[in-house]
Amino acid sequence: MNCLFKKEEHLTRFFGTNWNSKLSLKRWHDSRLKQYGLYFRDSYMEMRFGKWVLRYRNNK
Repeated sequence: MNCLFKKEEHLTRFFGTNWNSKLSLKRWHDSRLKQYGLYFRDSYMEMRFGKWVLRYRNNK
């Protein structure tokens, strides 16, 4: 089951992704994180739906 999801201290990662994967899906455990929308950072873009985050990393 570790290839489908991996529990970490603050979040659960799905489909065997790491923090620097090209495309990753994660779910935060903390219920206070209620953010929605698109977020752009230095090298990645995130789509947030409450506790769920879909992230695309642009590895140049």
